[in-house]
Amino acid sequence: MTTPRFLEEATVLYRRDLADGFAVLGFEAPRIAASARPGQFAMLSVRPPGAPGQDPLLPRPFSFLRAGGGVVEFFIRSVGRGTVMLSRASAGERFMLLGPLGRGFEPPADPDTQAIFVAGGIGVAPFLHFAESFRGRRRPILLYGGKSARDLQLLPELCGPMDVKLATEDGSLGTKGFVTELLKPLLDEQGGPSVELYTCGRPAMMEAVAKLARGVPVQASLEARMACGIGICRGCAVKVAKGNYVEVCVDGPVYDAHAVWG
Repeated sequence: MTTPRFLEEATVLYRRDLADGFAVLGFEAPRIAASARPGQFAMLSVRPPGAPGQDPLLPRPFSFLRAGGGVVEFFIRSVGRGTVMLSRASAGERFMLLGPLGRGFEPPADPDTQAIFVAGGIGVAPFLHFAESFRGRRRPILLYGGKSARDLQLLPELCGPMDVKLATEDGSLGTKGFVTELLKPLLDEQGGPSVELYTCGRPAMMEAVAKLARGVPVQASLEARMACGIGICRGCAVKVAKGNYVEVCVDGPVYDAHAVWG
């Protein structure tokens, strides 16, 4: 399903600072908010329009954490100069926003199918928007993992529309180990055709999900560096199992995990 995209000069409505360099930014962007589907993303400029200088020049891609009522939210972690600048944005500032972009998640055709989301760290972002669209469907399960407790953010919001199970590599919160260790017993318990999987996070984690879930549909939200978000620069191409390349921004970001990793 193709959705129209818009370029909006979006106003920051609020910034909610979380622990350990994470933040949620809310923007007034009514046309984008009305069209955004779970799993899609937007390209967000790092500097307000008219700001002096050109560094950083390129916008950054962000999945929608939430979208509706004229407002879009993004979940940001300060890891580089651009995201640090965004994490300091104040209410009233304006940024250029292009979206919604790419292919989003497709929910199970049968509302009684158990959807299981597997997320690593910041990869949890698209699943709140997705879960909140599940009205009339079976409540989804979220398996959420990170290196330590500091990587697991937004827990009060996530526990609202989902049943959440946690894992950390150092054992500081939830089960000790990789998040994929929560998946196998759950797959054994739920059974084959009554389950569909969705995953977002590091490629190694998503590949492990695909290989654990042989015979089970898995939609993966791919990640890649990108400059344009609309298929022109070809900077986000990733190699898939058949040896050809797909562009994350237009062929994805949501793509069949088995087609990517076999």
